[in-house]
Amino acid sequence: MRQSALATLKQLGWRPGEPLFYVIDDTQTEKFGKQMEGVSRIWLHSEKRYALGHTILLGSIVYRNVVIPYDLQIWMSEEACQKVNEKNETQWEFQKLTQLAVKSIESLSFLKSSAVTVLFDKYYFCQTVVNACTAMNFNYVAAVKKNRRFTSGGSKRSVGPYSEECIRKAGKWYDIDGTEQQHKLAECKGILSKAGDVKLVFSQRKEEHKIFILATNNVALSAKEVVEIYRRRWSIEVLFKMAKQYLGMGDYQFLKLRGVERYLHLVMIAHTFLTHLALDELDAQDKQISNIPIRLAGIQQTQARLRENLLLDMLDSLRDNISKKLLLQKIREWYMGTV
Repeated sequence: MRQSALATLKQLGWRPGEPLFYVIDDTQTEKFGKQMEGVSRIWLHSEKRYALGHTILLGSIVYRNVVIPYDLQIWMSEEACQKVNEKNETQWEFQKLTQLAVKSIESLSFLKSSAVTVLFDKYYFCQTVVNACTAMNFNYVAAVKKNRRFTSGGSKRSVGPYSEECIRKAGKWYDIDGTEQQHKLAECKGILSKAGDVKLVFSQRKEEHKIFILATNNVALSAKEVVEIYRRRWSIEVLFKMAKQYLGMGDYQFLKLRGVERYLHLVMIAHTFLTHLALDELDAQDKQISNIPIRLAGIQQTQARLRENLLLDMLDSLRDNISKKLLLQKIREWYMGTV
């Protein structure tokens, strides 16, 4: 999976030292099999209920607006981990989701000389993950809970009330790339609990009361840049949706955890393969201009073209059979008339 990711980076024209983004997030797959290994009681965000299933943590590289799966790990509760270890010679160590996130960040040791920015949501914005980014010399941009304590100008207060004050007094309107609504932004430097020196950015959409709070250790970034960078985190949500809808990410029925793990890795390799095919359709010049964002065809469209090409190749391989030549020609004509 990692080799496929690096091959895709090379295909995109990335060179060591160039900036890129690394997005960390998790998703859940509900499972009903009572004998399936590693299932834990999980919270299904989309349905707002608890169920049994697997939690999957994914780390993805984002370069030139292309999302590339790089690291995948399965989280289990401590109880589920003990049950798996009772049945297998290979022992699984229980780790929190944030510890798995640290392992994912540390797997990017080959990028220490590059300008990497790690993106994650409120759950992963903790001292453990922040320390991992610092140790790797990575920047980060993360969402912040409103109850975090922030010290600035000698005063210490919760981030929530402080954000409202900053937006009211110093907020300015900006056009954010990729959005239709204007955002009112304000920023402040200070010390955030369990994170250290950061720049906070407060964002409020026009005609909305909710204030979204972001933090970064790269204090040189402007408020507009911080918001535009964090928007790239949404790419992993799209990846999860496409993988479940078109690549069967949640359709496995393996009882052994190792089989589940291998299946999920193959799903992400399939996603990377479809990305390769979409890149092949671009002009050679567009592929090699590094750092210039590109727009690829969607997974569904690329998958349909792959199936079409496989069918046509199969028909071409059978055309030497004279007795079936007329039938094959009719099949080809019919198929081309339906697409």
